[in-house]
Amino acid sequence: MGSVGRPCLTGILSVTLAILVAAFTFFGSATSLVEAYDQNALEVHVNRIIRVEDGGAVAMNDTITISRSVNGTVNRLSRFLVGVPRSFEKNLARIYAYDGSSGLEAVRNVSLGRADICGFEIIFPNEVNLDEVETYSFTVLYVFSGLLNPETLMEFRFEFPQYPTLEYEIQSYNLTVVLPPKAKEPAGSIPFNETAEGDSLALKYSEGAVSAFAKDSAWVTFSSADFKLLDVREMTRRIVVDEWGNIAVSDRYYIINRATLAVSRLSLRVPRNATSISAQDIYGSLKVEVAEASSHVDVKVSLREDFKKGKGVKLLITYSLPSELYLEYDGWDGYTLTMEPLTYNNWWIVRRLNVVVVLPEGAEFQSSSGDLSSLERNAFQETLTFTEHNATEFDELSLDLRYKYGVLWASFRPTVWTGLLTSLLGTLLYMRRPPKPTVPTVPVPVETLRDFIKKYEEKRRIIQNIEVMERQVRRGKLPRRRYKVRRDSLERRLSRLQKDLDSLRKEVESVSRRYSELMRDLEVAEAELETVKASLERLRARYRRREISSGAYNRLLEEYNRRRERAESTIDEVILRLEEELR
Repeated sequence: MGSVGRPCLTGILSVTLAILVAAFTFFGSATSLVEAYDQNALEVHVNRIIRVEDGGAVAMNDTITISRSVNGTVNRLSRFLVGVPRSFEKNLARIYAYDGSSGLEAVRNVSLGRADICGFEIIFPNEVNLDEVETYSFTVLYVFSGLLNPETLMEFRFEFPQYPTLEYEIQSYNLTVVLPPKAKEPAGSIPFNETAEGDSLALKYSEGAVSAFAKDSAWVTFSSADFKLLDVREMTRRIVVDEWGNIAVSDRYYIINRATLAVSRLSLRVPRNATSISAQDIYGSLKVEVAEASSHVDVKVSLREDFKKGKGVKLLITYSLPSELYLEYDGWDGYTLTMEPLTYNNWWIVRRLNVVVVLPEGAEFQSSSGDLSSLERNAFQETLTFTEHNATEFDELSLDLRYKYGVLWASFRPTVWTGLLTSLLGTLLYMRRPPKPTVPTVPVPVETLRDFIKKYEEKRRIIQNIEVMERQVRRGKLPRRRYKVRRDSLERRLSRLQKDLDSLRKEVESVSRRYSELMRDLEVAEAELETVKASLERLRARYRRREISSGAYNRLLEEYNRRRERAESTIDEVILRLEEELR
């Protein structure tokens, strides 16, 4: 009995296993059929236009037209999935979607069922009925950074997604690559037809069917003597409104040159109605050429010296804006400050955009259109900061800020001073004592300020030269003997400069409390720079001894660099304020 039962049981298990395998095979085939069917459930046509903008941003504009396929069952859509190959994800700064003139919501990092594709969900405001509209078109705009790289002094190459990455098969596909103005000698990995589009070259390519989830890439090279490849690390727009409604603006840029060709002049933009436009770097005023355009003012700044690949430059553009165009009065104490758009950044991608608004003394912030990053209050004044990352021209950022300001605040300080003077005069009359002779406050002589600024700038240049030599020694590009001779000479000159600066600093401090505070801010910033420098040396030594990991080293290095930039910005501001006294 037992000998017969074992074979029977084995047979039953074999049959059962065969049935399960067949079932899984059937369902797997059915799943693949469904997937293939879904990929052809819509008829999709795509026109892609890629524009290479001056500065290095790449805008990829996909116009997607969908309709119900002959055998498709999809007739209503509330969303649409698009993707970008993972190899391009790190370069994607922003993604936008538009339905006609209105914006659509684009949700990032939606799964397309593929690990090699980064997905996005485009949400339509209203459900699309393909039986009623037959065809429906919308636009997806991708803005990339870091796709372009210099090949030689004037030749550039960039790689881009060759096809749209969709969950549906594409029935027809047209690609146009628009190169920067004056670009020439284009070449690429796919056969383009070259045409002229204004003063730019347009490279056109067409293809019939494109499979779903396509993730091929293509490349293009071109040459240009005028093209700039820039990394705009930070831009800070500081808007100061005084008690009389005057608006003073300063735009501070930190820009790095990524191209091989050195840059001698930069073209920046400010609002169309700007007046009293000037430019400075950390050493002083720069020459500017101003040209008005329909929507903005072009400010061409001639740099003090060319900045080469990998080097950065800090610029400050200052100007005034008419209050009647930007400041609206609402009642007896209500005000609305409006600025649209907030940036005129030449198609540049700004890694970190800070908009700082300084309200008049006594004003009280009420509301704003954007999310507030910080609000600082001192005794009488409020300062608001708005921060955006990877800001582009397509963000259409605007400022709509409401605050309250009592009209009596404009006379607050004069009233306080008048009251103090009246009290003082009454006390003196009451005491009936002859006033003691007072020593008149002597303003700082112009020559003293000019000498201080000149010597301080020379000090900064010497310190910068020493740091450059130290880097050259570490890289083996400068012999240590020559380095010691040069360093000794520079340090002797630095010591003499420091003695002169100490004497001039005391003379400036003795004039007034305001100058004393400026000198104190300068000393604090200098001490911070010395602390950061010592910390960086210790950090590099610990990293060489492998006491810390690469990740910790990079995080600490970034933190020290931020501290150094803040200290240098403080020094720049103090020097600029002293220079203003010379005007």
